[in-house]
Formats: sequence, structure tokens, C-alpha cells
Amino acid sequence: MIPLDVLLATFCVLAVATGIVGASTLLSVYSDAVDEDSASGTNHGDNPIASGHEEVSWAQALTFPVIASASLLSLYFFFPYLQYVLVVMLTTGSASALYQLLLFIANSRLESRWNSWLAGAATVAIVTHWLMTGNWISHNTLCVALCVLFIHTLRFPSFKIIAACLSLLLLYDAFWVFCSEYIFERNVMVTVAVQKASNPIRDAVSLLGASETVLRFLPRTVELPLKLIFPVHGRYMMLGLGDVALPGAVVAFALRCDVLLQKHRASSLQHDDSLQSEAVPLLPGDGGLLSVAEGTRRPPGVRVECDEYSCRLVGAEEALGTADIEMRRLDDDQQFRTPIATRLPTAVHRLQCALWQAKGRGSDSAASHLFATGLLSYFVGLAAAFCGNFLFEHAQPALIYLVPSVLLSISVAAARDGSFAVIWDGVDQYFQNEMANHHRQ
Repeated sequence: MIPLDVLLATFCVLAVATGIVGASTLLSVYSDAVDEDSASGTNHGDNPIASGHEEVSWAQALTFPVIASASLLSLYFFFPYLQYVLVVMLTTGSASALYQLLLFIANSRLESRWNSWLAGAATVAIVTHWLMTGNWISHNTLCVALCVLFIHTLRFPSFKIIAACLSLLLLYDAFWVFCSEYIFERNVMVTVAVQKASNPIRDAVSLLGASETVLRFLPRTVELPLKLIFPVHGRYMMLGLGDVALPGAVVAFALRCDVLLQKHRASSLQHDDSLQSEAVPLLPGDGGLLSVAEGTRRPPGVRVECDEYSCRLVGAEEALGTADIEMRRLDDDQQFRTPIATRLPTAVHRLQCALWQAKGRGSDSAASHLFATGLLSYFVGLAAAFCGNFLFEHAQPALIYLVPSVLLSISVAAARDGSFAVIWDGVDQYFQNEMANHHRQ
């Protein structure tokens, strides 16, 4: 029987971790929108976290597990010699991340020249409180800031890079948790995770000759801000930041895909009477490309009717003196074409709208389905990891639960929507390839 306080602590970890992923993702996309508005001349104030994105390349994705393994072994063997360097680096990094986050929130809510001072004062207060007391709330606040900055900064360009990177990290996590004990006689991952660093503030005060009365108020060691911690039974329940930030970057990718697909959908629904010659990509699941040339005004009295296999412009005979225009799916190249679509550019946009809505994808409720699916699957995967921990009474590598849960759920959701090919290559890259292929034809 699991004690009630342990269950409550587990629920808190699940709620906080899922909240961090969801809020960080939404904040990151909102930050991108603010950045775009600022570039277009709309003033939203300073946006300190809107720049500095790092797009993950194939080389980086494939070397992540190697770099992580080298870092893990360095901490395992040389932690006593590296602890002060780690404390300084992590304190500086987490403080910088927290300052940027607080300043962004302040600039989003207030228009004051004191925002930077307020954010700086709050950052100094939280970092000082953590170093002076080792308080777990201050510690987790710094960890949350690091997660937010990581999720915002690290950008996966395509789902195939995500799949490769997270699959290798799954193997990395499983090896160091389950297999390292047979090689190093101790569980390397767990050993590194539970190590505490000497408190540099206490050590510095001690060197200056402070009395024992003063030293008694300062903790000898501090938890490094590399994991979320929650007190239970005099110990801490822990969750590594990698188990939050990496899946969070995937959920952020899913939300960006939702946003970009919505933009492509919205652009295809615009009825511009002055369209020039261009090739307009259909939305995912609708086939291929429609060739649009020589802009003409939208003919009045033309409507769209669709069934499962085709869409038809009804009323075109009266408007143009021609036969009905039908768009058909060609089995050989999976493209929709119409012989006289070149005379109806705005009608083509209406066809795109009808094709999308005819398949049940026209409502706003589907606008963020990949994000919602990814976030829910993260919660389910993390809950499964804790269940495995309680069931087997052994530390569990969370990524072996999170990676299949998140990747499979997003894949299934995208496949059902017909957008899997788009997210596999990356939304922007997919449409660029489609346009390039059309021009070559």
C-alpha cells in the first residue's frame, strides 16, 4: 500500500511537470508571436527571450547521447573536483534564465521602465534564498526557468529528427539506469542524480572566520538545479530536468506545427480578387498542388459541392459558359487537378476550403490537436514511469515511458489528420518542397 503523502507528492510532480511543459510551450509560441509583431512594427515592449533559437541538426541529434554520456561519467568520477564549477555555472545560468523569464512576463503585463529592476531584484532574492536555505521551492523555481529557456531555445525542425534523437536518448537513459551497475558496480545515473554540492556561500563565510552561530543557519550542501525535487518522508522525490525539457521541446514542436498549419489553412481560405500566377499548396491530406494562373475576379453565383472523392464548382456554366469544374484525385500522383482552374484562382481557394471542411477539418477545435495530444501523452507517460517505479521498487528511466508515449500519440494524431508527411519533414520544408516539385513539373 502506497502512503497517501507519497501519492500526493507524485500527483504534485505530475501536475507541476505537465504544467511546466504546457506553459513553457505556450509561452515560447507567444514569444515568437510577439517577436513577429515587433518585426512588423507592432510594439509589445522588449522581448528578452524571443531571440537565440538553436535549431537541432542531424549531427547534433545523433551526438546528444554521446555528449550526455561523457558528461554523466565526468560527474560520476570527478564530481568533488567539479562541484564548485557546476554550482557557479548552474547558478549563473538559472539566474539568467529566471531574469529573462520574469522580465518577459513583466514586459507583457506592465509598461514601466522599472521592469528590469523588478525582475533583477526578484532574481537576486530567489537565488540568495536558495543558497542561504537550500529551500526546495526556490530550487524548483530556478529549475522551471531553465526548462522554459531550454524549451524555448531548442527547436526541432522536423519530426524525423525528433524521432531519431529521442530514440537514441531512450537507449542512453535505459543503459545508464539498468546496465551501468554491472559495469561500474553502482548505478551511475542514480549516483549522479542524488549527489549534492558543497554550499559555496557557507564555505566562503567559513573561510572568512564566521562563528558557528552564523554557520548553523547555512546549509552545508545544496541540490544542484538539475532536477525538480519534492519533499516526502524526509527525502526528496526527484524528476530530472531532461525528462521535462526534452519531451517539452517535442510538445513545443507540435504546437508550432499546429500554428503553421493553421496559417497555411488561413492563407488558403483568403479570397483575393487580385491573385497573380502562382502554385498554391493544398493543405495536408488534400492531395497535391493546384496550378493557379492569370488572376481573375471571382465569378458570382458559383458554389462548391463535395462528396467523398471529388469537389465540384456548381454554377460555373452560367458564370463562364463552360461545363462544371470537377477536381478529381488521380491515383498515379495523388494530386487534385482541374482543366480550367487557371481561370478561377479565387474559386480554387474556395475549393481548398471545401476540401478541408468536407473531411471534417475545418473547425477551430482541431487547431491545436497535436499540442493537446502531445501534452496529454506526456502526462500519461510520466504517470506510467512513476507506476513502474512503485511497482518494481527501482529507479526508472522516465524516457522509456515518455518517448513511446509522446512520439506514438503525435504520430497517430498526425496520421489521422493527414498531416504526418508534413510534420515528418517539417511544415515549412514540406511546403517548400511541394512548391519546388510543382515548378519543376
